Amino acid sequence: MDNNMFELLEKMYHEFSSFRKEMTEFKQDMTEFKHEMTEFKQEMTEFKDNTSTRFDQLDKSVHENTTHIEQLHRNVLRVESKLENRIQDKVITLFDAHSFTQDKLEVLDEKLDMIKLDLNSLSIRTAYSDIELLELKRHLKSVK
Repeated sequence: MDNNMFELLEKMYHEFSSFRKEMTEFKQDMTEFKHEMTEFKQEMTEFKDNTSTRFDQLDKSVHENTTHIEQLHRNVLRVESKLENRIQDKVITLFDAHSFTQDKLEVLDEKLDMIKLDLNSLSIRTAYSDIELLELKRHLKSVK
């Protein structure tokens, strides 16, 4: 029995030693895993920080672009308003000039009508004077 006991103890010792070795290896694996997880966590934290920084920069750029677009929109409205005012002033000026020209044409038409009447009157007087001259010439010839 001593031999059996000794063998049993020896067998138990080998098994415990083997178990201890496996546990030591497992502990090393777990330590390595923990280290890898720590590195992974650090990488993820850096990624998060970088991503946050990039999003912050994008937000800033979007805000700047929005501000710039709003400024451009205000400038376009201001230029549009100026153009409308200039065009409106020019249209009013053109309308006034057209009205003035129309009034002048009407006055000139009236004057032309008066000139025509005067010319017709002069033509009639000239014709009448020509007739009288002819009659005077005839009468003068007959008197001679």
